Amino acid sequence: MAYKLPNELIKKILEPVLDIPDDLFHDVSDRPPFGRLDHVSAIPLTICKSWMPVVIMLLYRVVIIRSKAQAYALERILQANPYLGSYARKLRIEGGFGGLMSKIILLSPNLRSIYPTGTARKAYVLPQPLARHASPFGNRRGLGQVQ
Repeated sequence: MAYKLPNELIKKILEPVLDIPDDLFHDVSDRPPFGRLDHVSAIPLTICKSWMPVVIMLLYRVVIIRSKAQAYALERILQANPYLGSYARKLRIEGGFGGLMSKIILLSPNLRSIYPTGTARKAYVLPQPLARHASPFGNRRGLGQVQ
C-alpha cells in the first residue's frame, strides 16, 4: 500500500519522474521544452495525499519562471512558506522580471545554479548556497546581469 511507504523510498521512486536533466534545463531552442502539456509534473501530487511533502520538495528543486505572473506567484509563496525556498537548487529565468528576481533568489538560500535565458545565455554556478544575509547582487562579477 502506497501510504505505508517511507518518504525515502517515495523520493527514490519519484526522482526520475520529476527530475529535469541538465540538457533540458539549459535548452535554448526556439521551442523550449517547458510549458507544454505533454509532461505535467504536478500529477504525482494526485496519487496519494501522504506523498505531498516529498513531491513538493522534488518539484521545488528546479524552478522555471516563464512569466511575470509566475515570478510574482512564486515570490508570494516563498514569502508565506520560507521552507519551500530552501528546496530550490536550480533556477531558470525565461525573461526579465526586475526586482521580483532578487527577492526570489534571496528567498532561495540553497540555489546552486541560476540560468537566465534570452540574451544572457550563461549559467551561473554558485560556489555555495547563499547565506540568508548575503546579497546575490553585491557581486556583479559573479552573477552578471541576473536582474
